[in-house]
Amino acid sequence: MKKLFIVAVIFSIFVALILFFAHISTEKKQDKQDEIIDPPRTNISARASYLNMVISVNNNVKGPLEEMILAAEKDGMCLVVLSGHRTLEQQQEIYDKAKDKSIVALPGTSEHEQGIAVDLGGCPMINGARNDVGERLELKNDFDTLPEYKWLLEHASEYGFVQSYAEGGDSESGFPAEPWHWKFVTAASGE
Repeated sequence: MKKLFIVAVIFSIFVALILFFAHISTEKKQDKQDEIIDPPRTNISARASYLNMVISVNNNVKGPLEEMILAAEKDGMCLVVLSGHRTLEQQQEIYDKAKDKSIVALPGTSEHEQGIAVDLGGCPMINGARNDVGERLELKNDFDTLPEYKWLLEHASEYGFVQSYAEGGDSESGFPAEPWHWKFVTAASGE
């Protein structure tokens, strides 16, 4: 009887250990899965954001994005991020307020929600540096008429960015051209 009791205790400990390690393994897999579904995000620098707003993107997007903005500045262009990551709730609010819903991504499908897209704009410069108090009248024009847009067409791919909704591409995406909307696909993908 004692042997049977000892075997039962050892068996119980063995089963408990298996269940314990299986649970830990499942938690680690779930953590990795959560990271894939909702990758870590970070705030971009004040220099890169419009009027020093707090704007976040996926961690892997921040470096190439800020490098691209600095490279543009060295070439005399002033780029700022107007919008980055959006939560599902923020996308829902934008969708709900849109007069024409056909030009707004459904909540749950936006590249902004994925943290890989940014909306870019031009900004004033004085003596080769961004200056938010300066005036630049051409900023009242559409973004695709600015030299910053032409610079992006030539150089964005060097930093892993592509224009998501280019002119003539609306039949594929369903969205009209958005010259300000750029998504990160991979580092140095365009060479």
